[in-house]
Amino acid sequence: MIDELLGKRRHVIEFESDFKDDQLIKSLLQKTWKVTPSKNQFMAYTVNVVGTDQKEIKEAIYDICTENERDVNTEMEKEKRRINKNMLCLLTAPYLLIFANRFVDTPNKRTQWLEENGVYYEATDPKNFEELYSTNCLEVGMFAKCLTGLCLENNLDVSYTKCFANNPEKWTKTIPFIRTGPIMIMSIGKGKVFREPIKYNDEILDNRPDFGKVINWI
Repeated sequence: MIDELLGKRRHVIEFESDFKDDQLIKSLLQKTWKVTPSKNQFMAYTVNVVGTDQKEIKEAIYDICTENERDVNTEMEKEKRRINKNMLCLLTAPYLLIFANRFVDTPNKRTQWLEENGVYYEATDPKNFEELYSTNCLEVGMFAKCLTGLCLENNLDVSYTKCFANNPEKWTKTIPFIRTGPIMIMSIGKGKVFREPIKYNDEILDNRPDFGKVINWI
């Protein structure tokens, strides 16, 4: 059952270092691309795949994310390369996926026909395509969840990272293939250390809100 499969996901703190299977990852991305829905078939985001041999890029991503955490958590010490275990997945993951906004420069024929007849789309406007950020957040979430299910089917683990500054200048300065502020980062590999529930006297302290607080049945 799909709920049992997705229920197996645990947040990975650290990944195994010896996993590499480019063909499997490409296959899972292809399947995810095929089944993930998108408004007007734009898929106005790009999924940048940082593979197993891109250590320097991963270190740069780690630095940007930990710098942001130091900036917002003023009580933390200020050393540049302090090891932050919450971000260790970025350094150790064999594959990092960086989702970012994408200008749709080649829309499909239906969209082209509609545009010729006066319909306006932000996605195809180089000045306004980033206005789709909120829509892309939704679509990227669907893409990530579809990919998560496929990864779990293949005994792979995933983590998600959103704790980073969304300032494009912070990214383009060190990571040139990122031209806009990222939407989300997803880590994929074989989990080594997982985040476990925080307990005190057998009581879970970091449980999710009650079902009734989230689901409002009218």
